[in-house]
Amino acid sequence: MSSLSLGEVIDTTFSYAPFTDKITGVEYPQGTVKVRSKGNAAARQPVDVYAVPLDLTNIVTPLKGELVVLHSNQLRVGTVRLFYSKIVNIHNTVNTNSIPNFNAFQQISAGAANYASTGMLSNGPTVTPDYLSHIEQDIRPLQPYEGDKLISSRYGSAIRFSSNITKGNSNYFVSSPPWKGSKTNNPILMFTAGLTDSSEYYNIEKPDTDKSLLYLTTDQNISITTAQTRIGNAIKPSVYSNAQAIISSDRIFLNSRKDDITLVSKSTVNIATPNWATDMEKFFTVIESLAQELVNLSQGTATFSTGTGPTGPSTNLGALQNILAQLKSMRQ
Repeated sequence: MSSLSLGEVIDTTFSYAPFTDKITGVEYPQGTVKVRSKGNAAARQPVDVYAVPLDLTNIVTPLKGELVVLHSNQLRVGTVRLFYSKIVNIHNTVNTNSIPNFNAFQQISAGAANYASTGMLSNGPTVTPDYLSHIEQDIRPLQPYEGDKLISSRYGSAIRFSSNITKGNSNYFVSSPPWKGSKTNNPILMFTAGLTDSSEYYNIEKPDTDKSLLYLTTDQNISITTAQTRIGNAIKPSVYSNAQAIISSDRIFLNSRKDDITLVSKSTVNIATPNWATDMEKFFTVIESLAQELVNLSQGTATFSTGTGPTGPSTNLGALQNILAQLKSMRQ
């Protein structure tokens, strides 16, 4: 049998490595916190106990002073274990929801009419929690759209599972989505690290200013400013309407620790730098043609006109033929 309650986190120093209680000998996993719960009506006293994550595959480490949902479960006869899951939204912020010492536990007198029904919160004194490293910031939650699943960190990173908004009332949101798609409810998946503040109420993905991003689309156009205005024959993300993967950051570093890095394209690979906008298909065709002309000159198939007759074969013919052969070996 399981019961639910709320508890205030009073110590998180146990969260970062497995440990064993020296008094009871009980082993606790990483993510364990000490919480202060209301206790039972008979004792009329708060209880400080350890609570472990309900799901070790999805741990959200609470801060000192935050309230968490507690699950009390009897796993076997005579053994009750306390789990915690969700952090309770107190301040409508994703960064900090602490209310340290803002509970009525220590203020409920022995003569209280009904301890069991006395509220947890009261206008008691508050203190600034002594966080281990956390610094409170004004981090706004993501703008939600109908049907979204949103996962946000305390510090401005987020994952959005969303879709196209193409019909019905499309003016219900505060900030418009940074994508456009043609088919209703076609999915889009967006990973962002370092969201830029967008409005007084919500954050919204901003492809040009967010620190790093990965967007996986199905038919969406994404308006994003490219680092180079000229990108050759490449189709910009704001125009392309098929599935695309978009990665953007100040720097992109690909590291293959054991094997090669392979770029495969059905059409071509475009590379744009400050001085060049290069279509690799066209580039290698031009280089191959240049090498062929040099070989023709060297072997006498093509000649220079001179006053004494055509030139003979070049002494570097073998080297040029080898270069041409290497280029030809790259052709599909």
